[in-house]
Amino acid sequence: MVADTNSTVQIEHNITLRPVIGLTETLPKGDLEQITIEAIRTHRRLRDLAEARYEEWRKSRAVAACDTAGPTRIAYVIAMIDMLAQQTALSTLLDVLGHIPSVPALTPVRRSIGRSFARFSSSEPDLSRDRHPER
Repeated sequence: MVADTNSTVQIEHNITLRPVIGLTETLPKGDLEQITIEAIRTHRRLRDLAEARYEEWRKSRAVAACDTAGPTRIAYVIAMIDMLAQQTALSTLLDVLGHIPSVPALTPVRRSIGRSFARFSSSEPDLSRDRHPER
C-alpha cells in the first residue's frame, strides 16, 4: 500500500487469476499464444460491446422510477463487468506468456467462415485495434 499526498491509501497489486495460471503455465508456448490471441479478440469484442451499450445508455431517456437505473444502464453495467472480467483473464494470460503477441486481423471472407478457421490460418499484420467483431 502507498499513501499519496492527501493521506489516502491506495492498494497496489496486480490481480491475477491463479486457476488460469494453473491451467496454462505448462502449455507449450505456441498453444498459450493461440489462447492469448483468442482472449485478446474476445476482449476487443467485449470492449466494443461495452462502448455501444454506453452510447445507448447516454442517448436513452432518463428513467423516472427511482427503484431502477433503467434497462440501458443495466445493459451497460453488465457489458462493463463482462469486459473487465475478460480483461483480468487476459492480463493473467499475458503475464504467463511473457509478451504481447501479434494479433492478426480477420479478413471478411474468414470472418464469414467462422472463428475456428481464422484462429489457425492467419499470417496478416498486427493491428492495434481489431474493430471487427467475430461472428
